[in-house]
Amino acid sequence: MHTIHLNDSWRLLEKPLLPGGDPPAPVAAEWDAALDASVPGEVHLDLLRHGRIAEPLFDRNALACAWVEERYWWFRRGFRVESVPGRRAELVCEGLDYTAVLWLNGIEIGRAANALIAHRFDVTRALRQGDNDLIIRLDAGVAETKQKPRESY
Repeated sequence: MHTIHLNDSWRLLEKPLLPGGDPPAPVAAEWDAALDASVPGEVHLDLLRHGRIAEPLFDRNALACAWVEERYWWFRRGFRVESVPGRRAELVCEGLDYTAVLWLNGIEIGRAANALIAHRFDVTRALRQGDNDLIIRLDAGVAETKQKPRESY
């Protein structure tokens, strides 16, 4: 088995939540404004490192950071594959918090809605020899809960 580790350097981009349906993927020019991000990691830690938020666990700063939950967070990472395996290829994500949609080279490869388990995605049809582009959209589930009756929850 050949493993490619995709930890460390990613790009992070925020977009506002949109009611109903999937938002469009960021266009190429939007990625110019993306922040450097560290994976594994957490959006708050990346924002803190870039000076976009104050330490959320200090005093009442958590209230000032509530806007973070009201965004879609897009992660992007390029990687290179010298040769495509002749058998099933998988992307393994140890944690995706909370809802996630993943694309490899523009092809949707999976969705997740559980931050507490690892997820495996079959990327055989999307993986290509040479350069590959992986994009993951995360959100905290706020958009999903807004569509549900509050009384039941």
